[in-house]
Amino acid sequence: MIPIYVNDIRHSLENKCYFSALSLALTLPDICGMAEFPDKSVTGRYIEWYDKYLGVYMAQGKDILGGNNSWLSGEVVYNLRNTYLHQGNPGIVSDKVKEEALHP
Repeated sequence: MIPIYVNDIRHSLENKCYFSALSLALTLPDICGMAEFPDKSVTGRYIEWYDKYLGVYMAQGKDILGGNNSWLSGEVVYNLRNTYLHQGNPGIVSDKVKEEALHP
């Protein structure tokens, strides 16, 4: 099933349907987290799965301008998931994120 979602994300990007691609991409950690950590809360499994499988790569990577994108942690992405999928706002609510890196 996951390859179907990934293929749909690719098609969405190719067709410049960026919000559709974002919606599906933000849903994948929910699906995978449920499969791996079914006994955890939605929040816990989403963040743990994201940090374990994606966050490690984000912490090592650079953004397109050469800056560090280590701030893209499971907690931040989970916040984006909530604001975008539940409120239609493609941003984060920084006062709901506890990570020190977001609060200079």
